[in-house]
Amino acid sequence: MGPALVSLAICLSAAAQMPEDIPLPRTLPGLDKSHNIFDQYPDRPSLSPALTIPLGPAGYSMPGPIYETRLDTLVSLDFLDENRLLFTFHSSGGLLQRSESAVEDKERHIRAVVISIPSGKIDAQATWILHDHMRYLWMLRDGHFLLRDGEGIQLGDENLKLKPYVQFNGHLLWIEMDPAQQFLMTNSLVPASTPVTAEEASNVAPAPAGSGTDSATTPRLVIRTLNLGSGEVFRTSRVPWTYQTSDWPMNSDGYAETASVGKRRWKLNLHYFAGGTRTIAAVTSTCVPKFAFISRRELFATTCEPEGGWGLNAIMVGGEYPVWQQHASTNSIWPLLVMSPDGSWIARETLVLDHPLNGHNRHYDMHDVEGQMVRVLNAANGNLILEAPTAPLLLSGGNVAFSPSGDRVAILNRNSIEVFNLPHPLSSPNPDH
Repeated sequence: MGPALVSLAICLSAAAQMPEDIPLPRTLPGLDKSHNIFDQYPDRPSLSPALTIPLGPAGYSMPGPIYETRLDTLVSLDFLDENRLLFTFHSSGGLLQRSESAVEDKERHIRAVVISIPSGKIDAQATWILHDHMRYLWMLRDGHFLLRDGEGIQLGDENLKLKPYVQFNGHLLWIEMDPAQQFLMTNSLVPASTPVTAEEASNVAPAPAGSGTDSATTPRLVIRTLNLGSGEVFRTSRVPWTYQTSDWPMNSDGYAETASVGKRRWKLNLHYFAGGTRTIAAVTSTCVPKFAFISRRELFATTCEPEGGWGLNAIMVGGEYPVWQQHASTNSIWPLLVMSPDGSWIARETLVLDHPLNGHNRHYDMHDVEGQMVRVLNAANGNLILEAPTAPLLLSGGNVAFSPSGDRVAILNRNSIEVFNLPHPLSSPNPDH
């Protein structure tokens, strides 16, 4: 039995053990509204960093304000292991230029450095040439990483050596992995006239619900699910370019989609890789909620509340009610999430405005932004552990990273990396990834 078939057999077994469709709660019980306050932008971290690593020796200097309104991914901060950081950044040696294409841009230079902790010594360095402005790097658990560019993915190691991993037909737009990193989902843009390959034909799955009207001239998004260990594609589907597919939470059982089931009521349906669909979570929200997997059995949901602000909810897969809930103020916007590899911590990064967004005051521009801040929450109970400023404003993130054990978090702040030691967390409600 090949690796992909083994993985599918595991998924089928897991699906058989999942609970029946869960009921939709009429309300979310016990939400603590005392957190509905105006967020102040922190001028310093709430904890002192264990160490600060200056980045001047690596050749990095903080990008100027011209980049702060863009969605370009300018940096990627990651842990190779407990004692080494991988920091990559757009180098001024290669200007970030744009072509007329919405997908492909002219080349840019990315500088990569491996930094030892606590010495700050540079152990390895390299320069890569990439060809668009989107996220380019995903860290793996074994000290390797995936580097996306053009039509394919390369596999990198601790010495920054690269080798081909997979190559696709069509421009690769994004990558998604489950928390346990068993599976990889990719999305490539191909012309409508591109014929379906024999391999694709044998694996084609139905397009997701709501994928829109197809046409002979509409470019296709080819969505492939791979076994991460082997790179083998075991599921393929094609949807029109107009379908937004960059927000599919996934775990090792399948991928999830949000569906409306009435006024302010939403459910999350898990589409199993082995086949079949089941509702795994339900929330109330005045807007489309956002879901992310903390681990295989725990979800993080962001909802909109009728009285204003956002609800932050930790939900067990198949559970009727949230494990914990918090409230986020409306003057903290543009949330980005980073989960620790061990499922213990959640970093929520936001822009902080100088006024709340409520009632008739729902407009803002970059002049209203006081700065970007990071809050680290305990995934078991929602308690705030760390609050810290970060600069420059990076709308695409890439400036926060957890160590593999969850004992450290690193935050890019101006021209340095600040590394914080985190307390031993409470046990997760279900640590199974």
